[in-house]
This record gives sequence, C-alpha cells and structure tokens, in this order.
Amino acid sequence: MGSSSSDGGQSFGTPINLSDNAGVSDQPQIVATVDGHVYVVWRDSIFGSKEILLRASDNFGVEFDSINNLSNNDGSSSNPELAVSESSVYVTWTDNTAGNIEVFFAASTNAGSSFGSAVNLSNTVGTSYRAQIAASGNMVYVTWRDTPREVYVG
Repeated sequence: MGSSSSDGGQSFGTPINLSDNAGVSDQPQIVATVDGHVYVVWRDSIFGSKEILLRASDNFGVEFDSINNLSNNDGSSSNPELAVSESSVYVTWTDNTAGNIEVFFAASTNAGSSFGSAVNLSNTVGTSYRAQIAASGNMVYVTWRDTPREVYVG
C-alpha cells in the first residue's frame, strides 16, 4: 500500500495497493522526482519464488504502470534498493540463484518502462549483502558487504 500527500505531509490521500496480490509483499522502497515520476520497488512472492518487483508512475503517483519483475528467476531475491537520476532508474538486490547470496543490478534508461537484464555485480564465492545504491548524472555507485567482512564498491 502507498499513499501520497500534495500539501507537504499535512494530509494524505487514499492508499493505493501497488502489489494487489495474494502473495507476501514486503521490503518496499520509494523514490519520487520533481517532474512527477514515482518509483516503488519491493520483494514479493507473487510468482512462487521471492521476486523483486517495480511499478512506476509519471503523474505524481495518481496512476502506476503494470508490475515489472526485475529479478525473474527461481531463486530467492530480497533487499531491493532504488536510485534515480533523470530518466534512468537503477535497482539493486540480493539473490541466491547462483547457490550463494550475490548482489544483482538492473537499469532502465526510459523512466522505468523497461529494464535491461539483471547483472551479478558481486560474483564471489562468499556471501554478498547489504547493498546500497546512489546515482548522479550518468554515474551509478553500488556498495555491499561481502565475506570475509569486507566492503566493496562496483
């Protein structure tokens, strides 16, 4: 569920159910831009396994596009993080499809309408987790923790 305010948080509109399914939806993240784009990413079990899903709005959250499955695999995906710079949308998450927990990344250059294939950023034999993401202009930065207790940036 999500709700928006057009008066600086003094009041909020009726909540909108973005996941709208019988699965378990959790770990939501949201980014809004000054030009009216709103992006929401979360983890969901709608497709049987835990997937990373995203919905985008280009009208200040009044209406949202259909659900976009970013992870789309048989593994368990979790901990989505979201960054936006101009019309580019970047998402990172952790996933155990490779047999251990890895950090994955997907990007959209068209305001979230479509995304490129997911890329395994960490690609290690250890456990990669606690990914964070930031974007500025054409630059994207992703950090994560990996075993044995080291911090990486990719």
